[in-house]
This record gives sequence, structure tokens and C-alpha cells, in this order.
Amino acid sequence: MFTFKKSTDQVRSLTFLSSMLVMLSSSYGECFGQSDSTKPMPEIDLPALKQVGLLLKMASEVEPNDTLMAVGYLNEAIALAEEEGLLKAAGEARLALGVFYEAHFQYPRAMQQAEAALAMFSEADDRKGIAGVNVLLSDLFETTDRRAEAIKVLFESLAYYESVNDTLEIGRVLNRIANSQNYLGYHDDALLHYGRAMKMFEVVDYQRGVAVVKQNMAIIYAEEGDLRKAISNYLQTIAIYELLPEEPNLPGAYNNIGNDYKDLQMWDSAFYYFSKSLALSQVRNNTQYTAFTYSHLIDYYNALGDPKKAIEYGKKGLELANQLNHSQLRINLNNGLADSYEALGQYKLALAHHRKYQTLEDSVYNIENSQVIHDMQARYETEKKEKELLLKQSDIERQQVLLEEEARLRFVLIGGIVVVAMLAGFIFRGERQKARAYDQLSVKNFEIEAKNKLIETALLEKESLLKEIHHRVKNNLQVISSILNMQSRSTATPEMLSVIQEGQSRVKAMALIHQKLYQTEKLSEIDFKEYAEELADHVSSIFQAPGASGIVKRITSSNIKLDIDMAIPLGLILNELISNAYKYAFDGKTDGEIVVELKKIGDSQLQLEVADNGIGLPADFNLEKAKSLGLKLVNILTRQLNGQLSVHSRGGAHFSILIENIKLVV
Repeated sequence: MFTFKKSTDQVRSLTFLSSMLVMLSSSYGECFGQSDSTKPMPEIDLPALKQVGLLLKMASEVEPNDTLMAVGYLNEAIALAEEEGLLKAAGEARLALGVFYEAHFQYPRAMQQAEAALAMFSEADDRKGIAGVNVLLSDLFETTDRRAEAIKVLFESLAYYESVNDTLEIGRVLNRIANSQNYLGYHDDALLHYGRAMKMFEVVDYQRGVAVVKQNMAIIYAEEGDLRKAISNYLQTIAIYELLPEEPNLPGAYNNIGNDYKDLQMWDSAFYYFSKSLALSQVRNNTQYTAFTYSHLIDYYNALGDPKKAIEYGKKGLELANQLNHSQLRINLNNGLADSYEALGQYKLALAHHRKYQTLEDSVYNIENSQVIHDMQARYETEKKEKELLLKQSDIERQQVLLEEEARLRFVLIGGIVVVAMLAGFIFRGERQKARAYDQLSVKNFEIEAKNKLIETALLEKESLLKEIHHRVKNNLQVISSILNMQSRSTATPEMLSVIQEGQSRVKAMALIHQKLYQTEKLSEIDFKEYAEELADHVSSIFQAPGASGIVKRITSSNIKLDIDMAIPLGLILNELISNAYKYAFDGKTDGEIVVELKKIGDSQLQLEVADNGIGLPADFNLEKAKSLGLKLVNILTRQLNGQLSVHSRGGAHFSILIENIKLVV
């Protein structure tokens, strides 16, 4: 069952709204209460601007539950600013009202105010205001799963904040961009932007931002199956959050770490954090986080085999999700209730909830998201072509200017020659011949340069396309890995879980090759040592037994580069042999060594050796009769490479593969 983990720093709280209003009102106060008498006063209606500032201040000071009064003050500020033609003030008042509506889950009204504010800031040419509206628009797009549009407006905001070197806002926008990339499954891109956001927050010593980024990175680690690394990040996050007064994201952190403990079947720890999240959300009267906790608890009790308790929390959560009009919550809760009723044998109710789940999921993801992404891609390609056409047009105009200048020079030259033609006939004829030869040579040179430019452009385009292909293949393999990870959560038997984990490891081995290809300058080669080290680290994170941290990996290679035809089968072979070592070689041991070596023998042979100092192979081991899928795969891939596989078990298992007639990348 899919479990939604919400990325933090996306929900605008009433506290944020209040601080924003105070900031706006104080900025207007500077215009009329703290001016320098030596500077000329701006040509604006000061009393009107003062009233707008006072209204924003009054809106920030109303009681949290008195929403009608706050909306009244904000609407009055908007009306006054627009009547007096104060575009910037009107835009900021509408932005504040949009943030207010979003904090109260009135998303259509929030969108209406955001669009109006954007129009006013655009007319006033206020880039800072436009950047602020784009951040609000990104939140609103995310509530309806329009993630591609959210990323677009966030990149526009990022460009502004980078231009004014606003380090704190750069970090916040990078975190939001990474959140949307994470949601769409682009984990590598998300981790890249999370890393950049972390650096920004550390520069300004913004500890809450550091905690937020750690929590969001933990979500990715959990999705990729590295639950222990995810939990470590959550614990660091919670340690910071608990020192901050009224930290709004603390219930979400409790929920997420509880869910990871649940996936590890550490039931007591999971329930401890779910209980803390529910208690804190209810004390704060936070309906959204309360509903999310109910969603996690229904999964928890279904996993424990207590469907009646799961239904109790599922009904409460679904009621709150309907009040919030939250699509993802309704998807999760209907799916969980379908599982609960099915476990009780109440198939009619189970079918009803499953149909609701399927309808919601299809409408949210398959239709809307795919269409948005398609439209955004089409828009991007159109803009790219327009830019290319503009560049080509610019080149044509420059060539036209050069030709006109050359024509004028030729006219002057010919005129001079005509004047002195009577005195220097021979010189005149010689110059004309040279001019013709020069013209012909210039034309030839121009044609050669134009052809060279076309060739260079074609090569760059092909290289870019090849990188994109490798990137997309890697992303598609990552999606397959995530699907296998989600399937593992609903798998009850250890045997099936082991099979799924092995499948994930094989997919990762292939995905890592494509990742290496698009990250290198030479798209045709992979450094074996770097690849083997990353693959070994990944395999150890999956199959290394708890407490066996003493097992070390030693990988050597004499600077060997492989092409993709050689790298993929060798990578799969290496994945199987290292996995087998972790699973069987060190049974009952806490330390040991795994050695991987790839070396050239002569000019046409390559030898791969994988060895360990574990318990060794069984006495009756026969490679040709091995029933393990992994060893069968090793045999098949070795034959595919025209290689010879040999095995012995002296001081541990030792596999050696000799490959003939190889072609290494030079």
C-alpha cells in the first residue's frame, strides 16, 4: 500500500501569516514614521499608504480564531490601495490574503488572490513581489498535484533571489523545488537541490531549515529502501524541532519516523511516535496532521492484523480528509479501509472503498499529472526552438551588416581604381584579378565555416540527446525500484521479501551504469573502480546483517574503462557475487573481508575476481548444478561475455572469470 510522506516547509501556518503581515505593515511605517529629513519625500499619497500599513498591522494582531475580522482588514487594505493606485501595496495586501486563505484550506480563493497579486506586481515591475507570489502559487499547485507547474514558478523565484543574493530565500526555494522533484520520483535531482539548500541554511545558521532538509532527505532514503539511514536523519531532525517553540513540522516528523519503524516491524517504536504525533496534533488543533496520523495508524493496525482497530482510525481520518478536501489523504484512507474490510470478510464494503481509491488515484495522477507534465514539456520545447531561431536570426543579421560594409568598401575601391585607370591600367587589371580571387576565397571559407558549425551543433545535440536517454533510462529503472519497494511493504513472507530485495539490487546495478554514463564527459565509458565501489556500498546497505559492521570491502582496478556492452553484464555478475557473500559467507560473524579485483591479462584478456574470507562453499558444491537464480544468472552472463568461470573454496569462496577477445575503452 502506498503511504504518503509529506515533504515539510510547504504548509503556510497562521504564525507565518502573522509575521508576514507585521513585516509588511512595518515596511510601510518606514515610509511615514522614520523618514530622513534630508531626503525628499516620495511623490505618493502618504495618508493612504499609512492607512494600508495600519490595516495590515491590525490584521496581524487579531485573535487566531477571529478569521472574519482578519479578512475584513485585509479586504479594506486592498480596496484602499487599489482606489489610490498604489499597485505594490495592493499586490502585497492581496498576497497576504491569499496566504491567509491557503492556511485555512480555501484553495480556490487563495488562487484568485494570488493571480490578482501577480497582475499588480507585474504592472508595477516589482520582481520581489512576483517571486513571493510564485512561492504561494507553487504551494497551491502542489495541493492539486500540479507539480510540474509548481517547479516552473519556483525556478522563476529562485532566479530572482539569486540575483539579489538572498541566501535564506534561496535555501527555502531550493528545498521546495526538491520537494516537488522528490514527489515526481526524480530522487537524484531532489537530493542535489536538498544539498544546495542545506549549504544555504548553514551559511546563515538557520537550524530549522537544516532540520527541514534532513527530514525531506530522509523521505527519499525511505523510498529507496534505506530505512536505517532515513531514521538516523529523522532523529537529528526531531532533536532540532523539539528545541523550537511550537514547531509546526514536528508532528509530521513523528509520523514519518513511526512509519519507517513500522516498515522495519519495530512495532513498539512505531506506535510510540504515532502516539506522540496524534497527541501533539490534537493539542494544537491541527486537523491536517491529525488526519495524516490516522492514515498511518490504519496501516499500522492492518499490518498487526487488527482490522477492527484500523477501521476505527480509518473512519476518523476519512471524515477529516473530506473536510480538508485533501486528495492524497482520501486515496490512502480508502485503500487502507478496503484492506481492513477485506481482512474481516466484509467484501461489499471492501469493494466500495477500493473503487473510491481507484477513482481518486486515476483522476489525480493518470489524467491531471500526465497532462500537466506533457503540456510543460511541450512549452519547454517550444521556448527552446524559439531561442534557437532568435540566435540564428541574430547570426543572419550580423552577416548582413558585414556584407553591406564589404560592399561599401568594394565600391570605394572600384571608384578609386576608375579615377586612376588612365594612369595605371596594368595595376587596375591586377587589382581586379586579386579582388576576384579574394572574393572566391572568402566565399569558400564562409561555406567551410558554416559546414563546420553545423557539424559541431549536430554533435552537441547528439551528445545532449544521449545524456538525456541515459538519464531517463536511469529514472525509469528508479521507478521500477520504487515500485518493488512499495510491493515489499505488503509482502508478509521473508522469502518473498528477499526475492524483491534481490530484484531491487539488480535494477540498481543497471541504473547505476546509466547514471555513471550521463554524469561523465565521455558518454561511452565507465570507470570500473568507481562503479564497483558504489555498487558494493549499495549492496551492503541491503544485505549486510545487523551488527556486522566489521565487514570491509577492498576493490582494486588498474584504471580500466568499460563500455556499456561490457559494463552491464559485468555489473550484474558483480552484484550477484557480492550479494551472495553478504548473505552466506559471514553467517554468525561480525567481521570479514570481501575483495573485488579487475585486471588486464595481455592485450585481449580481462579477469574479474571476487573473493571473501568467510565460511566457504559447501563440500558438495557444483556450479553447473546450482539452483540459485543468482548463480544461474552468473553462468549465463559469463557465457554471454565468452568467458570462463572457475570456483574454489580455500579460506573462503573465490570466483574467477576470464574473458577472451575483449575491447577496452581507450
